[in-house]
Amino acid sequence: MQSIDLIIKELEDIPPLPKTAIDLLELTNDIQANAGKATEILSMDPALSMKVLKAANSAKYGYARHIATVSQAVVILGFKGLRNLIVGLAVYKFLNEKQSKYGNHLWQHLLTTACLSKMLTNKLGQEDPELGFLCGLIHDIGKAVLMNRRTEIYNELIERAEAESIPINELEKTFLGFTHADLGRDVCRAWLLPSVLVKVISLHHKTCITDIGDEGSSELLKSVIIADNLSKLLNVTSEHSVSFTPQVLELYEHKGIKQDFLEECFVKVPEELEKLDGVFPGVFTIEKIDLKVKVVLSKKMEERAMRLFLLGKGLTLTESVGEADFILTDDTEKLSGPKAILCDFFTNDTHYTNKVLFTDHLNEWLKKKNIITE
Repeated sequence: MQSIDLIIKELEDIPPLPKTAIDLLELTNDIQANAGKATEILSMDPALSMKVLKAANSAKYGYARHIATVSQAVVILGFKGLRNLIVGLAVYKFLNEKQSKYGNHLWQHLLTTACLSKMLTNKLGQEDPELGFLCGLIHDIGKAVLMNRRTEIYNELIERAEAESIPINELEKTFLGFTHADLGRDVCRAWLLPSVLVKVISLHHKTCITDIGDEGSSELLKSVIIADNLSKLLNVTSEHSVSFTPQVLELYEHKGIKQDFLEECFVKVPEELEKLDGVFPGVFTIEKIDLKVKVVLSKKMEERAMRLFLLGKGLTLTESVGEADFILTDDTEKLSGPKAILCDFFTNDTHYTNKVLFTDHLNEWLKKKNIITE
């Protein structure tokens, strides 16, 4: 049994953030702070200053002229952007320091979750979409720390979760005595991050709205939960696949989060990731597949999940049979045409209620049908 206190003690012995970053985080929590003070702190850390300059000149901020000074860069990023950059770079450092074989997959998941969480919080009219972005970016910081500090044992837990279709947080609780959400909560506290963020990180594995209760951060928390699960449709890897259960799917209906909006988000994610190139290292691209697909499934939730999954793979959805390159359907009356492919994925043991690794199984099914080649 591992000790969460021991891991936190290790974080104190080997600080995950340089003093400059810690000072800046304290500054971003100070309502009396100003850009001049942030520039003064950055002047003590040339490497971080260069990263701030690079971020300010990235496509995310879209300034036509070159930003040449750190003081200008601080104004452009703002304290919220500066906070996100500092914490994001710290997470990336954790994931790459030990070169865990699962680190790159987790980083991709964090980036897409951050993008989706920002879109969802903005849709819901919350005051700070950038806080939604930050929550998505570090919701699995506990996993990053475990990959860094307990690399071998955590790799074994991931492999077992994959092989036995057991949620990773359940194995963590059994073999470590705590979950990555518990560890993430304590890391966020050590990093002096806002209390609302600490709360969201600690509760992000709640999959049913009724389990969340009357938490003050429940609106933000619901957005992160939705984004976390949707992101797993975009990043199809065994260790980060999602168990689609009715409890998760019902979150889609939360306050106007309808299917058409989710599909718009999936279409926008590649563009949002492109904007992050230059802000964070390790940004990846979602390549477009030059195929149009029409989905016709008898069960609503299955059709919705399939549509989102296909968008996440870079395909284009169409409602027109004439425009479609192929049709995925479980309707035998529509199987007579040359474009029709029997969607038998949901007719075998691979079903929502079985808590299987939905995206991983579906990915393999699409490969067998020669729909995708990766």
